[in-house]
Amino acid sequence: EIAERDAPANPVQLLRSGKRAEDIFPLGQPVPGGLWMGSRPHLPDSLPVIGASLSRPGLWYNFGHGDSGFGLGPLSGRLLADLITERDPGLDILPLSPLRFLA
Repeated sequence: EIAERDAPANPVQLLRSGKRAEDIFPLGQPVPGGLWMGSRPHLPDSLPVIGASLSRPGLWYNFGHGDSGFGLGPLSGRLLADLITERDPGLDILPLSPLRFLA
């Protein structure tokens, strides 16, 4: 569910999707402990940070993917590898720079 950080937990979407998954594929008994819900952190501009640290030579950043980390992981890993090895990443990575927050 996409909701405000301090909104009360609403498990309706999770319960419905669990029921649909069970209809398609029997999942067996639920894991003990109940449902866990929490907010996902997002950067102010909703873009990940990919690039070199200004203050620590050799330190590279690749974080802040929010809800899309699993899907963007391979691409951001490739971008980071290109940056580290000084290859052309094939796109403008300036909007992802950690330096964008210094202004």
